[in-house]
Amino acid sequence: MKRLIHSIGWLSMLAASCTMAEMEVSEKETLPAKSEKVYLATIDDQPDEGATKTFTDETFKVRWNKDDRITIFPGSPDAVEARFTGEEGETGGGFKTLDYVGATDVFDGREYAVYPHRTSTEISSDEVISYTFPTLQTYRDHSFGRGDNPMVAKTKDGIFRFKNAGGYLVFKLYGEGVTVSSVMLKANGGEALAGPCTIDMSSGLPVVSMDEENATDELRLYCDKVELPSEGYKEFWFVLPPVSFSKDRGGFTITVKTTDGGIYTRSAAMDLSIERSMIHRMAPLKVTPVPGTDIPAINSLSSTRGSVVYTAKAQEGGDTYTLTIPTVTDFSSLPLNYEIEEGDILMVAGKELQDGAAVDASTPLSLVVCRGEVERTYTLEARNTGLPVLRITTEGFSREDIENDTEHETWRGFGAYKDNPALSADETASVRFELPDGTPGFVIKGTPSFEVATQIKGRGNATWKYPKRPYALKLDKKSEILVSGKMQGEEVVSMPAHKRWVLLANWKDRTLLRNDAAFWLSRHSGLPYTARGQYVELEFNGEHRGNYYLCEQIKIDPNRVAITEMDLGTDGQTVPEDYTGGYLMEIDNNFDEVNKFKSASFNLKYMFKDPDGDGAALPETVFNYMQDYINVLESKIRNAGNSDYKDYLDIDSAIWYMLVNEMTNNSDFYNTDGGQWSGPHSTYFYKDAGGKLFMGPVWDFDYHVFVPRYSNQWAGANQRNYYYNYLYQDSRFKDRMLELWNERKNTFQGLTDYIDTMAEHIRLSEEFDAEMWWTGTGDQRQNGEQSMTFDQAVANIKNGFTTKWTYIENNIANLSYRQY
Repeated sequence: MKRLIHSIGWLSMLAASCTMAEMEVSEKETLPAKSEKVYLATIDDQPDEGATKTFTDETFKVRWNKDDRITIFPGSPDAVEARFTGEEGETGGGFKTLDYVGATDVFDGREYAVYPHRTSTEISSDEVISYTFPTLQTYRDHSFGRGDNPMVAKTKDGIFRFKNAGGYLVFKLYGEGVTVSSVMLKANGGEALAGPCTIDMSSGLPVVSMDEENATDELRLYCDKVELPSEGYKEFWFVLPPVSFSKDRGGFTITVKTTDGGIYTRSAAMDLSIERSMIHRMAPLKVTPVPGTDIPAINSLSSTRGSVVYTAKAQEGGDTYTLTIPTVTDFSSLPLNYEIEEGDILMVAGKELQDGAAVDASTPLSLVVCRGEVERTYTLEARNTGLPVLRITTEGFSREDIENDTEHETWRGFGAYKDNPALSADETASVRFELPDGTPGFVIKGTPSFEVATQIKGRGNATWKYPKRPYALKLDKKSEILVSGKMQGEEVVSMPAHKRWVLLANWKDRTLLRNDAAFWLSRHSGLPYTARGQYVELEFNGEHRGNYYLCEQIKIDPNRVAITEMDLGTDGQTVPEDYTGGYLMEIDNNFDEVNKFKSASFNLKYMFKDPDGDGAALPETVFNYMQDYINVLESKIRNAGNSDYKDYLDIDSAIWYMLVNEMTNNSDFYNTDGGQWSGPHSTYFYKDAGGKLFMGPVWDFDYHVFVPRYSNQWAGANQRNYYYNYLYQDSRFKDRMLELWNERKNTFQGLTDYIDTMAEHIRLSEEFDAEMWWTGTGDQRQNGEQSMTFDQAVANIKNGFTTKWTYIENNIANLSYRQY
């Protein structure tokens, strides 16, 4: 390496290298227009020539950037773009043309290449390339920014040997507590530092001629918060066309601008020539910025999605703004609105940003506000709530059409017209599921997927009457649903594939946590199956509808209620040879299914959930079998002290079902509202072929659970017209109940920690949901949380649980048969 010592510092000629590209030989005689062509590129050290580089590493080895682009003129002035196909930092690899045009003979067999690719690059028939040296360059550690270093090459033998078009001026800067926003280089004599130029390649070496009339005498090196060391230095590289600074004309000036509004200026009145491929390093400078006066500020930052304006919040100190948009998972093109003082300029990546223009905010974004020579750097952190986003889109009908269906029995969307010819065949619906990082949330037959067709309808009884509506989804394809983070305290990969899902609104629950917390208790009990679920942001036809709980609908399935589904044939009336299972039943006082009966001994309202008859009556044999089975079971429970009820009922499931409902203090476990509705709500049972009746899975804990003022009593374990009061006649049942309680009671106390974890998980989402839906009036007053903050309500349900857990611990041994 040759070194030249200069009186103001030192500079060196870098050991050279050249970029060589061999054209791959085609088996065809001619290449068709707009075909594909591959160039092979390697980088080798050539000590006798000037250095060419896309960037250098710390040892000054030449490296390619990942996806580097070059412009190729393959025998004609028609430009072709080619992309580097190797990995970041490689010294060799392939360049692949993106839109190749067959070669002509304008250049007598010669080909030309220019780095970096720009659509404005042209070449004339006399080998003169029109190019533009950049006025904005980008800091890169120990090198220059991507695309800042122009290189050109021509070949007649199929090998490109790139040559640098410019030279390099490097400043070594250090300072105590200094963070650089940008460095400005000014030619005090008006010399051309950037702008349009021509590069003559007729001699084989590039000869640059600047367009003096349209050139600029100032360069900006965008740094984006580069911290200077207090010892040693960092290098700041400028790529310049060949230029001579003159002492008589004032030489040049650098201005260092810091992120907090400071300014440091240093001039060098000197004679200095920047030659092609030469690196001129200045002596180290200690940057001691002068604090700026009248520092510019950002008055507001916001972004609009749909009709909603989301405003960024300034964090403590005011230098960082956080913008939260619940339903955005890709912030790479975020429309940004801002307000600054008149006359100020807001810059992103060194360029002025127009109000409302899109920015890449996928990582923390530096916003530089400039006022004259003073600039101040602010940081924008854009984020979602950390929850997946479920997007429902309908065509041919609207969300309002669904919600105007008071009976909410009609499926709308994909295939709806097949079930109901009165509906339009043009009605379609789809659901798109994105994890918080924007990756697909569905997995269909092992393939990650964003979107699937669906049908949709309303669901729920009382909950369907509230402003924030719950929905049921019937997907076109069985789909796994990936889970973001921990679900119910366990690391899980997904919710197993199924078509049927529900979206619970939790409108009356200030915490939004009750259903999920109750499911956690069930999952840690001995019940075989508990519905899985996770919180999502729901966007319906582009409108954010708030926080929803996406969970499994209770269905017979190997991954849900794991019993064999009964096959009644295509007509729904074929009685199978073994009709002793499987049955999925529900006791509910709404009593609103087609196939239903009241039990003989307890007058409980049983309904068939599966098989359900698809709106028609079930075969009499099937219906009567289950009705008779329930009636026999209840008669034996009535005399539990000396009967064989255990041959009909799985005892452990009955005990766990009772304990979960009692720990939550679930009033729907046995509802006694005015006597008219006496009896359980949302109580599920199931029976496999040849098996006993199992109680569960648990369901419906949306607002009336974990209420402290009701936690010093039994929710339903001692009700006269329910099973448990009679089961206590059997000492073996009581002994088993105490055994199971003592086995897991300490595990259940982990619920309070889980509630805290999930409260943090949904904290950002809850803020938006509460602003949209929580008024604390009307039915939202029923659990006493109408005036509470989110944190107060969370503490309230934890108190409700611990109070009830203590009550059970102190009183479970005293539960006994009570005669009425």
